[in-house]
Amino acid sequence: MKYKFTLKTAIFFSAIAITALSSGKNLPVFAEEEVKTSLTRNHSIQTYYTAADASLPAAYDLRNEGFVTSVKDQETTGTCWAYAALGSAESNMLKTGLADKVMQASGLSGEIDLSETHLVWFGNCRYSTISSDPLFQKGSNKGLDGYLNDGSNASTATGVLGSWVGAQLEANMPSITDTKGVAEASRYTAYAHLQNTNILDAGDIYGIKTALMETGALSVSYHDDSDYYSEKNYAYYYNIDPSDANYSDHGHAVTVIGWDDNFSKSNFNTAPPEDGAWICKNSWGAEWGKNGFFYISYFDTSVNSFTSFQMEAADNYDNIYQYDNGLENSVYRNNSTGTAGANVFTPEKDENISAVSFRTCYADTDYTISVYTDVDTSDETPTTGTLVSRQTGTVMYAGYHTIPLETPVFAQKGKKFSVVIAYHHTGKDIGSIPYDVPSNLSGVSYLASFNPDTGEYTNWREYYDDYEKGISANLCIKAFSKDGIIINEKNFPYTPMRNFVGNAEHDTDGNKILSTSEINSITGISVSGKTTNKPTTLKGIEHLTSLDSLTITDCSVVALDLSRNSLLMSNNFQCTGCGLTLDTVSTEYLSTLEIDPSKILSISGAEIQDGKIIPTSTVITYTYDCGNRLTADFKITANQIETSAISSYSIGDTDGNGTVDATDASMILLAASQLGAGAACTLNTDQLTAANVNNDSAVDASDAALVLTYAAASGSGTFTGTPEEYFQQHTGQ
Repeated sequence: MKYKFTLKTAIFFSAIAITALSSGKNLPVFAEEEVKTSLTRNHSIQTYYTAADASLPAAYDLRNEGFVTSVKDQETTGTCWAYAALGSAESNMLKTGLADKVMQASGLSGEIDLSETHLVWFGNCRYSTISSDPLFQKGSNKGLDGYLNDGSNASTATGVLGSWVGAQLEANMPSITDTKGVAEASRYTAYAHLQNTNILDAGDIYGIKTALMETGALSVSYHDDSDYYSEKNYAYYYNIDPSDANYSDHGHAVTVIGWDDNFSKSNFNTAPPEDGAWICKNSWGAEWGKNGFFYISYFDTSVNSFTSFQMEAADNYDNIYQYDNGLENSVYRNNSTGTAGANVFTPEKDENISAVSFRTCYADTDYTISVYTDVDTSDETPTTGTLVSRQTGTVMYAGYHTIPLETPVFAQKGKKFSVVIAYHHTGKDIGSIPYDVPSNLSGVSYLASFNPDTGEYTNWREYYDDYEKGISANLCIKAFSKDGIIINEKNFPYTPMRNFVGNAEHDTDGNKILSTSEINSITGISVSGKTTNKPTTLKGIEHLTSLDSLTITDCSVVALDLSRNSLLMSNNFQCTGCGLTLDTVSTEYLSTLEIDPSKILSISGAEIQDGKIIPTSTVITYTYDCGNRLTADFKITANQIETSAISSYSIGDTDGNGTVDATDASMILLAASQLGAGAACTLNTDQLTAANVNNDSAVDASDAALVLTYAAASGSGTFTGTPEEYFQQHTGQ
């Protein structure tokens, strides 16, 4: 069979080569070492291989599980990297069941088929041309050369898919050879989103096998040369030592779909040290190899960058905040302390920050995620706001990682928030953080030193590329938000209500946020039993706008706002036996409850004065306007009343008409005369309190005189303050 690679122009650049090509310059030495370290090739596999868990099978083939899509043909294009990456993504979607959901929702039949055209065009051929796009003019812009002459790698695929550029369906795009370009409007069309990539070392045989079984097929690169391929046995083994001047570790990318420990070493042109090979799917059509598949020896010295592409539904989050396209140009490293990077974002609407993502350069990297709200970056410090979330963890592999926040964070429209990622790689390097240049915006990306022991940041500054002085850079940190209502004590203070909306039946994805669809699924609620005598208004029920049935029985509810529950009708609403039992009831206590006196339609056992509920009996019953023409009856029972009625007489206003004038002065003089003579006083207790304007414990002529002077000053305009302010100024109170 003809060896098809001789007809191909498919070039797969290593991470170093493509990064240098993208940046148009040689990478700084430490940055080059950094990226190499992130994709280390350890070809001394015996330790991994012989120590592998005996529970793993000797052979495994994802085709037998139905988790491999059909072989494609890249024709004469340099797009093997896209086929390898999407082959991994498709396998993962088949394994998780997402593929079936996407096809069903799209009205398509057959197997899942993601578009290489879309990935290549927006990853290699055309950057964003929309000036309002945070990724405006970021990435490659090679035109059709991006298809025909220039290759790329798994890092490019990660950057594109991780930016929510795709994954698009093949059915919606022209083929890889037919297209003259893809419309800019389809850039962010996606039927699945990349969630994570793990980059595994070539020597980690056990880890690679485990990844194949757990997440599906893997993208991998290697140096392809027909001299090392056995057409008879469909077997490839490149054995040039990495120290040899002729050594190469790039050239092509394929998809690993399984393994065979017993694949004989005699099947290769040159026998490797032991048996064993990876089963791979190529992108040169089904007529090549063994129906498009072949074997690569475990001991191949060029194979590298085993990468899993793990996908989730395109609606897993509603919005993305980003400044980078995920294609790191370099890596900042601080060896004396840890490294912290921060991106500052400004939401255009109220949102709930639910996850963040970042890239790591090493395996076993410890991280700390912190989120701050109400951030002020005027002094180039992204941590000046309120720390609202902090969590730590460890990522097992280098790669791209999306980490859900343990508790979602509310981000208010127009108020800046920051996502701070601190890296502290134990034992090898303190912290390394990828970035890309140039930045489209200033004042959004910051860098600092980080002390893992104390959790403190020092020397925050806006980040600029150290090797292109004056060029601002963006750190590879993103944030993801969900629309909806956070399930927390603030939004649902009544514990039974919070538990109800937060159970698995309603918070179906367990992210502690009620999405629009989840809200719409809650159509009926039944609340009963005084599990606590703490009063409640069932605050949060107003968010359940699809509620059409509500039954409340013997519950500590004292008020209800159903004005937003427009589907709720009186025949499906019941509120019986609701209210409180107290030891003592008072005006002060009632004022702490969320009872709106203006919505009380009728009341017994209490009076309403100046917007306050004044208890007159130990049993208070009232009918409450709940909105939407719905009313409910509530009852508050107490053993005793604490008398503290609210006075309608303010200081100086003895007649209670709201004005302090000469009439009040006359009433004060009369009362002073009556009190002085020991006669009955025409003023009641509240009026006498209001009459004592100089607060000297006696109502007399001096109070009347002070009221007259105030009335004159107020009438002439020489004093424009309140009566209280005037009396305080003139009595030294």
